[in-house]
Amino acid sequence: MCPAAAYTEITEGFRTSAVGSASPWAIPNSGRDPADRGPEPNMVSPPRPLRLVIKADGAASSGFDGGWWPRSPDLAVELPALIRALTPRLGMVRRIRYNPDTWGQLARHLTVDRGTARLEGFIGLDPYSLRITSVTSSMLCLMVVPPDAAEHIGHGALAAACTQKGLSRQILAGCGVFGHGRFSPL
Repeated sequence: MCPAAAYTEITEGFRTSAVGSASPWAIPNSGRDPADRGPEPNMVSPPRPLRLVIKADGAASSGFDGGWWPRSPDLAVELPALIRALTPRLGMVRRIRYNPDTWGQLARHLTVDRGTARLEGFIGLDPYSLRITSVTSSMLCLMVVPPDAAEHIGHGALAAACTQKGLSRQILAGCGVFGHGRFSPL
C-alpha cells in the first residue's frame, strides 16, 4: 500500500499576467475586437508544475532519494525541466543514467542552459529509475513514475519513492501503477 503524502511541485518560470502586460508571457495586442473572448493567436501556455519529490536530509532510509513523474514518455523532452529543478540542490548535472529498455535510446548528450549532461543507457539499471550525478559527484537516485499513471496512483507512488525499499517495479506495482496505462513492469 502506498502512503498518502504531499509532494513538491516546482514550476520553472511561471508567471501569471494579463495579455498586454510587460510579462514575458504576454502577447502583443493583435488588433482583435476585445469582445471576442477566444484565445489569442500564438499564445504560449505556461509550463505545468514539475511533479518531483526529494527526500528530506536525515529522513529514514528508503530505496530512492525521491520520485519524479514526467508528463510524457519522451525523456529527451522531459529531462531539461528536471535538470533545472535539481541544479540548485546538486549543482551542474554531469551524467544521467537510465534504462533504454524502458525509455528508448537517447542522444549521448543533452545541453540545458549552459551545461551539458551525458546520457548513459544501461540495460541492467532498475527500469523505472534515474541515477543523476553532478559535477561535484553528488548523486541522486530517483524512482520514475510512468507518465500515464492515474492521478491518484501517481501521487501515492511519488510518496512511496521516499519511504519504501525495493526495486522501482516492486514499489510501483504495490501502488497499483501497472494496472493502468501502457507501461508495464519489465
